[in-house]
Amino acid sequence: ETVNFNNIIDEALEILNGKRPLPGLDPSEAREYLLASYRYILVDEYQDIDDSQYRFISALTGRLEKDSESKISIMAVGDDDQSIYGFRNASTKFIQQFKIDYNADTFYLVENYRSSYPIIQASASLIALNKNRMKQGIKCSINKKRKALEQQPSDIAKSKLVKIVSADDIESQAVFAAEQIKAMILENPEISASDFAVISRRGISYPVLVAVRMALARENIDFCYSIKNSSGFPMFKIREIQEFLHYLDEYNRPQPEHEDCFSDAIRNGTSAINGTPAIKGSCQEFITKNKSISPRDLKREILGKFDKKNTFVNQIEQILESWCAINSDMKISVSLAKDFVLETLLEERREYKTGTGVFLGTVHSVKGMEFPFVFILDGGWKQEKTREYAEEERRLFYVGMTRAKQRLFLCSLKNTFNPHIKSLKGNDFIDELEAESCCIPEFSNELTVSILGMTDLYLDFPGFFPKEHEIHKNLSQLETGEKVSLKEIKQRIYIVNQNQDILALLSKKGIKKWKPLMTNILNARVLGIVQRKYRKKDERFSGKIKTPSWELPIVEILHN
Repeated sequence: ETVNFNNIIDEALEILNGKRPLPGLDPSEAREYLLASYRYILVDEYQDIDDSQYRFISALTGRLEKDSESKISIMAVGDDDQSIYGFRNASTKFIQQFKIDYNADTFYLVENYRSSYPIIQASASLIALNKNRMKQGIKCSINKKRKALEQQPSDIAKSKLVKIVSADDIESQAVFAAEQIKAMILENPEISASDFAVISRRGISYPVLVAVRMALARENIDFCYSIKNSSGFPMFKIREIQEFLHYLDEYNRPQPEHEDCFSDAIRNGTSAINGTPAIKGSCQEFITKNKSISPRDLKREILGKFDKKNTFVNQIEQILESWCAINSDMKISVSLAKDFVLETLLEERREYKTGTGVFLGTVHSVKGMEFPFVFILDGGWKQEKTREYAEEERRLFYVGMTRAKQRLFLCSLKNTFNPHIKSLKGNDFIDELEAESCCIPEFSNELTVSILGMTDLYLDFPGFFPKEHEIHKNLSQLETGEKVSLKEIKQRIYIVNQNQDILALLSKKGIKKWKPLMTNILNARVLGIVQRKYRKKDERFSGKIKTPSWELPIVEILHN
């Protein structure tokens, strides 16, 4: 049965309210039966709920029940100053009326453990302009352990103040951000590209972030960004991630169905479990891998398996570094390491982040994240006519400001009105400076970035050729970041490498989408390489598929 995810909450609400029958249950007893073992409910991010979620939570808790014994206690955590999802019908009114709804006690958590004192003060001055807020008159402060950093503006080094950067245009703004990031990385070896976020009101397909992408590329600075699930970017199928997970699997003792493989490993000193390429070594090495290993040794061993570094190898390195940071150097079960890796990858898949480097995205996309250094770009910020929408826009800018831990740069385009910059100018914790006027070759306001993903590809095309065919060799030699192009041959459109060798074929949907845009493409690069396996259940190509597995390129295209 097909599940309509948009209706799940409404259907659950009908069940709890006794309006939707369940097999073997009297509708009036459904809530009591389903929630019999629950006494407490915690709802996080309460400021982001909408009307249907509010009614669902009310039904769960039994808020409207007359019998107090049937009610469930609730604790809500949220911050109405960070309510930024009005476009999907979230409203601050629900958290603001929580105290009345449940006769609840209210506790204000006002210590900031993340941001520097100038960032706390500057952001607090902005959000204080909102009239409809719970913390009206209640100030946020730096946490007690950092109280010594609470200084008068005149006593704080200028470099540590929040910066308002005035730029002539989008290109000058982008070049300033890229050059500033490069200078800070060169100045301090402990700073990496992934310590930075450049965020905007609008997404990666809009000129403001396209310009930054081009400026970073000119400086050879790695960058990544959030992409939608519909773009067809399966994180777990990426070549490097697959190799990473397979290597962790090699530590597990083989199951009975792998006994022949294990016997081969004993005889030959190699492993071929799951039909994957053998990892050379002695039988003793193979057996040893079933034991525990220290986090540092695991990191060193896995990274040593990758000949070339790219954005996904860097991502793997960061995951392993996090594993090292939360564990001592004692030997730890690799199965625990794998659980940690999978959990981390799942979280990153939810964010749909492409690799590592300077993060480019919307302010909405960085909600819940933090970075040592943040640039908020100008362009697209609205001067709303009603107070309700104006306050949500201000909350959005505030959320962007409070992602920064150490330094914050607020860009301001000349001849563009940004209501938030206007409100912040003159603040004692802010320093103003001018960006040089610059241009980016080939940039125009018509440029955008699109992803040619799984939905645009004829997924089984490489599988029609045997493993020894040239297409598989070309795909195996393809690297993330490598330039490719689209080529039309007899009404079909292919992805080809720099030698014009065919790598993939576009689907009918992909051809329809990209044929009119062929002459508008400025640049195409490989975003990642996906591994795909033949599924025996798929009868459509029975007998046509000539290889059990093959690869497919996911391509990022810069075009007009």
